[in-house]
Amino acid sequence: MSFSDKKVAELVNTKFVAAWTNRGPGFNNTEFYTERGIVSRNYEAYPTKNICTFFLSPEGKVFYYVAGSYSPEIFVKILETASALRTTLYDDKMALKEKGMAQAKELHQSKAEAYDDLRAEAERPNGWQSLTQGFAPNNYRGKRHVHSASCSWSLKEGYEYLSALHADWSTQKALPSFDEIRYRYLYGNDFTEETGDSTHIARPEQTEKPRLIAKRIRTQLAERPKTGDVFGISSPLQAIGH
Repeated sequence: MSFSDKKVAELVNTKFVAAWTNRGPGFNNTEFYTERGIVSRNYEAYPTKNICTFFLSPEGKVFYYVAGSYSPEIFVKILETASALRTTLYDDKMALKEKGMAQAKELHQSKAEAYDDLRAEAERPNGWQSLTQGFAPNNYRGKRHVHSASCSWSLKEGYEYLSALHADWSTQKALPSFDEIRYRYLYGNDFTEETGDSTHIARPEQTEKPRLIAKRIRTQLAERPKTGDVFGISSPLQAIGH
C-alpha cells in the first residue's frame, strides 16, 4: 500500500532502483482482505514480519531496512532516512567512507530517540491528533481510513518498533549482506502470510539495552531533584523482531 502513493513512488524512483522478491513460492493473494483490514485498523503503521523493505548498496550490503506497512506520510520519512544513511555511509561512487559507520551510528542513535519521543506522544491522550496533523485520509480499493483516536495504538506500535530498530542498527559493527539478513531481521508483530514451503523469518538475538527516555521525560528528570529512579528508567528495552 505504501508504494501505491504518488509521492512515495516518485521518491523511490528518484532516489533508488526498486526491485521485488518473494521469499516463498506459491503465494498469490488477489482478495486484498488483509490490505483492507490494515487500512481500517492499522493504516498509520503495521510493523509486521510479512513484508520488509531493504536498502542495499550495489555490492549487496544492507545499510537499512524497515519491516511492515506504513502510511505514505511515515514511509516518506523512512525513505528520507534511507537516503541520508546512503550519503552518510558512502561517497558518490558508493565506496564506504572511512568514518561512515561511526557517523551512521550517531544518526541511528538520534533517530532512536526521536522515534521514542513520538511513541511517548502517541501514548498521551489525544496525542494522535498532533501526530496525524497533515496526514491525508486514505481510500484503498474502496476502504476509506479517517484518522481518529483509534489510530493511537497503531502509531505507538509503529514508533516503538522504529525506535528499537534504530537502536539495534546503532550497535552494528559492519553492514550485513542481503543473504545474512533477509530471513533474520527485527519486526513488530508476528502476522504472516508465509506458505508452508517458505523460508520462515527468525528473530535475531539481541542483548538487552537501557530503555530510551522520551524527551518529555528527560526534561522532567532534569528539572526534578535527584530522588532516585522514580520513572523506572532502568527497565530494559524489549527485543522486537520482523
